[in-house]
Amino acid sequence: MEEQIAGRRSILAMLKPAIQMAFACIALVFAAAAESSPQSLTWPGCPDKCGNLTNIPYPFGIGLGCFLDPRFEIDCQQTHGISTPVLKNLSVVVLHIWLPSSSAPGLITVSQPILYSHLNCSTNQQNDAPVDLSASNSVFRYSQIHNYFVAGGCDSLALMAGTDTPRAVVGCMSSCGGNRTLGFNKCSSGTGCCMTSIPDVISKYSVEFKTLNGKTITPGDVECRYAFLVAKTWWYQADLHSLPPNIPVMLEWAITSYEYSLLSKQKMVEEIVENMSRV
Repeated sequence: MEEQIAGRRSILAMLKPAIQMAFACIALVFAAAAESSPQSLTWPGCPDKCGNLTNIPYPFGIGLGCFLDPRFEIDCQQTHGISTPVLKNLSVVVLHIWLPSSSAPGLITVSQPILYSHLNCSTNQQNDAPVDLSASNSVFRYSQIHNYFVAGGCDSLALMAGTDTPRAVVGCMSSCGGNRTLGFNKCSSGTGCCMTSIPDVISKYSVEFKTLNGKTITPGDVECRYAFLVAKTWWYQADLHSLPPNIPVMLEWAITSYEYSLLSKQKMVEEIVENMSRV
């Protein structure tokens, strides 16, 4: 009991608020986390891993009482003996979580599908919409610093528009040619595929495909065009001869004033429990 109380107090002590102006909300400062043991990042008594996701840091967590708020709940789903960590509020697979610092928001890598101009381009005959982060109420957003918008196909103009941010539109053009190998070095020229930076403060977006001269794609157009957001670190090393079903994407996350109020209440409860244990 005393060890769990000490562990909880250690975590709460690391959750010192800092104003994150670029994110317009309160972020976490985990300067002490680098010097502490990895186990101290998971709420004491809670599962610390699910599949390949290990050392799950608070405020994220698996199971009741292990996460700060439902938006940070990790659902460890079991399918045919395989464990998959899913951010329950957004229904998206989690690949990695980084804690915030005093100068940057936290990061979380998630898996997101590729968008196609029509269903016949996809082997599973699906064209899922990008993950809508607006349901998180400003906790998560697509990282402008850590992602590229990539598109490809012959005679293709792909436009990405932020549906929650007026005038937040970017796009890139690609023409035929090349050996169709995909990656950072291959797409820089716009031959076969193209890439560009994305707008800031995006939590929801849509993609529209057009021809190079700006015409809308007609129903009879059989050319396969595609587009996706992708983590820069992954894209720099990519050397793809075919597109995978899902691509890693980086999200920024932070603690809003609401979650910080929960942290303050939680710290008060921990102090009360500790005092009672001493009686």
